[in-house]
Amino acid sequence: MKDKKMLADDYVGCLTLLGVSLVIGILLIAWVITEPPRLPEVITVKHDEFNFVLDHPSKYVSTLYDESGYHGNHDIRLILSKIFYLAGQPETFVIRVESRTINNPSLQDVVKWSDEGLENLSSNFGFEDISLEETELNGQPIMRRLYSTQTVKYEEVLIPRSKDMFIITLIISKEYFNEYHADFNRIVESFRPLE
Repeated sequence: MKDKKMLADDYVGCLTLLGVSLVIGILLIAWVITEPPRLPEVITVKHDEFNFVLDHPSKYVSTLYDESGYHGNHDIRLILSKIFYLAGQPETFVIRVESRTINNPSLQDVVKWSDEGLENLSSNFGFEDISLEETELNGQPIMRRLYSTQTVKYEEVLIPRSKDMFIITLIISKEYFNEYHADFNRIVESFRPLE
């Protein structure tokens, strides 16, 4: 009789241990799911081949491209995008950095290059709300251009340098433009040559 009672006690003990382990496992999984990994607030990205550095919030992921570019656009050097796309966030969001090699480009050279992209956009989607203004970035003259299609808003920052020129573009669903614009400005302000 004692053997059956010991077996029953062992069985109950095993079930209790299994139950406690299961509860601890569920709590651990819940903690991991609700506690995202801690990333640095700002990530610095360097592109040695095209001589630039920029900083971006860790909520974005960066992808660097070589002279082949991205999907047929040979000028794209970097794309920043969201790590996760969740409900209540923009359907369209990307920050794109493009460059072209040219000796001593003027602001008008960069504007002309931007105009090429607008002509392509116009023939496919049309656009509205164009503004183009001269301003400065780190003491250097640049241009800012703002335009939109029916659902997407664009802001370009046109930057001439001594041996190349860059366009940094925010592309986002219109209703989220103001929410993400401060991040875009901080990224643009951090843009600098490696040297």
